[in-house]
Amino acid sequence: MCGQNSNAMLPVLRGLGRMVSVFALIALSACAAQGPATFPGAASQATAGGEIRAVLDTDQGQLTLMLDPAAAPVAIAALRQSFERQEWTGVPIQWVRPHTEIRTGLPGGVLPLASELSAEALELSAIRIEDAGAAMNAIQFELEPAFLRAGAQASPQLREWIASWRRDFDPGFLVGVTRLQINEALGYRYQPGFATQPARRGSVALVPDKPGSTTLALAILLRDQPKRDGCWVVIGRVESGLELVESLSLAPRLHPKSFEPERPARITRAAIAEEPSH
Repeated sequence: MCGQNSNAMLPVLRGLGRMVSVFALIALSACAAQGPATFPGAASQATAGGEIRAVLDTDQGQLTLMLDPAAAPVAIAALRQSFERQEWTGVPIQWVRPHTEIRTGLPGGVLPLASELSAEALELSAIRIEDAGAAMNAIQFELEPAFLRAGAQASPQLREWIASWRRDFDPGFLVGVTRLQINEALGYRYQPGFATQPARRGSVALVPDKPGSTTLALAILLRDQPKRDGCWVVIGRVESGLELVESLSLAPRLHPKSFEPERPARITRAAIAEEPSH
């Protein structure tokens, strides 16, 4: 039940200098089945443990975020580098959903990255389709829409499932299938070792580009969103300023059915406020 949307934080070891993490890039490219671009030099920023405190100043107030390098080291490194280059100045809060979520726009010059996700951390192989009703929901709301979007790029497993459904109109073949199998058929890829987190109230996540690929645009959640578990890369949490996020989510929108605000708030500064302590 992975949500996806095509709209998108960064450690460094200060005493040891910035080491080039070739292995991180190798692991990341293996994870990216769909071949998203990598962020030049991003992997060299990754650190071993310790949360990072980051500050986002907006023209309507300040947010303090705690970012976890273990969740997505390359993406957080790229985000840090983007902060240092001041590429976030003027980036709008361009998507708002009342009491639910806000999303930033994209910083300039940043290409999509392969999603860093671990199936083990969320026990995706233990979550199964339990009955025909749940199987029908998966077909109707996930598999069919994904197949139509992917076209010729659909995975062999997804093509097989859709062919079975359209031939027999019996969802029973999905009963017992795991969430991991479904997500992989949809195009998500997993590697062990990431401290993948669930999407819950207060989470800071990266907005996906497509399955298996993510942008650096940030989503901040105001309620739990378990359908995104294992699909959206959660990189941290809001330490302070969730009331500001709530206020921003209520901004007047261009149209009742639109999530674009009439007058988007803008980020005026993004910076690392505190390094991990070791």
